[in-house]
Amino acid sequence: MSYPDLPHNTIILNGVDLATRFGMILLDGYTLSPPEPKIYTLDIPGSDGSIDLTTALTGDVAYSNRSQEFTFLIANIEDFEERKTQISNFLHGKSFDYKLTMDPDYTYHGRFTVNSYASSYYAYPGTVGIVNITIDADPYKSKADRVYRMNAIGGHLYSFESGRKPVRPVIECSNPVVVSWNGTEAFVPSGTWRLNDVLFTEGMNDLYINSARLYRTSWSMLSEGGENPKRWSDVADLRWDSLAMLGMNANEIPYKWGELYGRTWTEFAETPWSDLNWIPEDMSSDQFENYIVYLSYEWKDL
Repeated sequence: MSYPDLPHNTIILNGVDLATRFGMILLDGYTLSPPEPKIYTLDIPGSDGSIDLTTALTGDVAYSNRSQEFTFLIANIEDFEERKTQISNFLHGKSFDYKLTMDPDYTYHGRFTVNSYASSYYAYPGTVGIVNITIDADPYKSKADRVYRMNAIGGHLYSFESGRKPVRPVIECSNPVVVSWNGTEAFVPSGTWRLNDVLFTEGMNDLYINSARLYRTSWSMLSEGGENPKRWSDVADLRWDSLAMLGMNANEIPYKWGELYGRTWTEFAETPWSDLNWIPEDMSSDQFENYIVYLSYEWKDL
């Protein structure tokens, strides 16, 4: 079903556009209120003010569901009663993931209620129907899942940007990995796991991941007269993993020609050919994919 001159703003539920399916034209004046924070305070007899316990339990503010209200117009409709039935069967009392074209980067979730129907007749454009709906929506809206594919061989400190809602990321690995967050190191066995000790908050979050420890440096190499002589002060800021593979830049070495797409030869002018084809000595090229780590989490905002 197609209607001319549809408005730019509409609601799309699980891929179904209300404007194209039912001819529901969203009118101005819709309500997109933010969720109300749940504020908890405790009055102490004989003392001034009160104690704010809002973030005492989880360390963050909890929010009530957000209420949204929309009014739609259906123009030049021949059988409004039939259309009312179709809309009620599809919407009334049901919950959906839905997108608002005026807020295109996010997906909402909520339960729909059809509040009222009304109709009027005009010489032109004929019968006009008015539909009012409300949505009891989750407090947070989703900016979709973030999924990262990482070559964590040798260890690397990654930075992940997250939204307003604190989230615990999920890691997927074919081989055991070591994860370090806020100074705490954990061993993660192969499989898919939620990192319950890791909490991403709004902004940038640093997470160290190592999917295969590399030990290419000996004490003799670091001593005076060695290949890479160092004092303790020279390596004070290095992790042990980084010290163990000193002289190698494994974090930036590509492993497949596809990873060099869009790069120029001059960028690698000082890089030995063997480094461009670098693979750990105890690892075949077929085994390399087993050391790739995937990290995912959902970005949510208010």
